[in-house]
Amino acid sequence: MNQEQAETVKDCCKIIVANYLKKNGFSHTLNAFLRESGQTSKVLMDSDNGSIFEALETLVGERIEFGQEVVAQEMQKLTVNDRLVAIDTRKHFVPSWNHLLKFSAVPLAVDKDALPGGLPLSVSWCDPDDSLIISTSIKEVCIYKEGRLYSDLSELGKKNGIIRQCGSIGHTGAYYLCCLDGTLLVVNEGTSDYKFKLHQRIISHISFVPQVEGSWVIVSCGLDNYLKLHKLDLATGDFEELWKVKLLSPCTSLQIARKANGCGSSDEIMIFLTRQDYTHVMCYTVARDRLLLTYKIALNNSQFNAFSFNVRDMVILGDKCIDGIPQLSSRSTLAVATSHIPYMRLLLVEIPTWESAATAETTEKTFYDKMLRNMATEVSQDSYSQPILRTLGNGNGGILVGGNQGLYAIDILRSDSWLITDIPEVFRSERIKCMETNKSGNKLAIFFSNRSSCIFKVAEMVT
Repeated sequence: MNQEQAETVKDCCKIIVANYLKKNGFSHTLNAFLRESGQTSKVLMDSDNGSIFEALETLVGERIEFGQEVVAQEMQKLTVNDRLVAIDTRKHFVPSWNHLLKFSAVPLAVDKDALPGGLPLSVSWCDPDDSLIISTSIKEVCIYKEGRLYSDLSELGKKNGIIRQCGSIGHTGAYYLCCLDGTLLVVNEGTSDYKFKLHQRIISHISFVPQVEGSWVIVSCGLDNYLKLHKLDLATGDFEELWKVKLLSPCTSLQIARKANGCGSSDEIMIFLTRQDYTHVMCYTVARDRLLLTYKIALNNSQFNAFSFNVRDMVILGDKCIDGIPQLSSRSTLAVATSHIPYMRLLLVEIPTWESAATAETTEKTFYDKMLRNMATEVSQDSYSQPILRTLGNGNGGILVGGNQGLYAIDILRSDSWLITDIPEVFRSERIKCMETNKSGNKLAIFFSNRSSCIFKVAEMVT
């Protein structure tokens, strides 16, 4: 085929594709295709008139007429899921991946000598300046901002031991550090530092919820198998234990949300918790400074065997967040990562509506009909894997998974998953130890088990 023939074939393909898009009503895609391919609207044929250009369906149909079985087998390799029942996206929030997203890598710190030297244990984006706080296995606690070491709190680590969890407390400028003995350190540059005993063993999960009067409700779980509720006033240092619940096994994931009509009251706080060897999501409501078990959501179909896998992580999917806390609505859903091997499964669960927390003690219920999707993924894992689920938010949709072999994208709406390959090759196929997105969804911090790290700026490609 000479050059002229090749150009003719190329132009003919563009015309056929453009008319296929028009015929099937893909108007937005058609407009983008015409713009990017440099074609004019004159290539669009009138269906009532004849044309030398055959329809795309006719060309493909003739091509596979004598090899339909072979083609069908090849198409099955394009997905690891069978055809799943469609979900009503008007009723439920089901994120779809934005394929225009581009990940651009930037270094954590320009000065390599300022990089942390230990294995990362915790990483968190801080308010209000989008700085990044990191704790490591060698008692380092470092805060980075705009590619530089902004503050070094490692002396606190050397004095109090390894810091297991760290982060900022809202927009107050204060930081929290969780020690291995269950102690909480609050570092506030404006006032004195505080030290409180939350649990008898390691604090595995912690979240701070702002209150109207300026105080904070602390929701935490520890390896002492307690779910606890504390109240902290940063201005005065007043600290009080409000309530605690003994769990039968360690907590594996914890998510905090507010009801859609939340007005900042502690009565609006909803706590979603999973624990080891138990496939129910437990929902607690904070009412009158008490923890009430409102309902449970079963993640399997058996009412007599509550254990067949473990929940490794989960995220709340919804329409908006306020102060970093999801606001529950009638469309809110819950994405759950399981311990299935050799590949992780992702469950999408409807969050039940609940009228009043005041009746929770007498109306506790287990829901067995809230499963919206049970999809296989390409995220490989073993019995010791700890997949990390994160959302980009900001209208970008989709879910990120940090796994044993790198960073994966999940498109729940289309039951699709894949390894993200548009990040530098040096960061591919490495086990992700810590991963966090900022609240605006335009930054992603990843720390690998080989102690390497990188920040990714996430933005849509300009078309």
